[in-house]
Amino acid sequence: MATIQQLLTSNQTITITLDSLADGASAVSSTINNSSTLYIGADVQITFRTGAAVSGSGTLDVYMLRCLDGTGTAFDTDNPSTATLIDNFPAVDNATDYTVSMSIEVLPSRWQLMVVNSTGDALDSTPANFSVIFEGKKLSTV
Repeated sequence: MATIQQLLTSNQTITITLDSLADGASAVSSTINNSSTLYIGADVQITFRTGAAVSGSGTLDVYMLRCLDGTGTAFDTDNPSTATLIDNFPAVDNATDYTVSMSIEVLPSRWQLMVVNSTGDALDSTPANFSVIFEGKKLSTV
């Protein structure tokens, strides 16, 4: 009898510019094309540094924008009221490095991440203080 197990890919970089992201502003990643890799889910990790004057009760909010048109042109509107919230993370300390991870359970054929800075201050301005990666998940039969 076959056994079904999880198959994880090597991590892949998601292109998005978070350095100097203003408070209340959002950044949208490049499109991740899942139409041939067919990942059923993904683990995403974001590393970021807060600015020098965060509010003490701020968050970094992460959303997924979906595209179901088959061509990669008609994504959900990049607005928190219409996007799919994945998670939000407390970011309350000034000039502090954070690494946060989340799981996306079901992926469409094409998707993007949208990150909203709600920390009370612009994020740090050094690009090297930011990274976004994901690890795709499939099922395998052994």
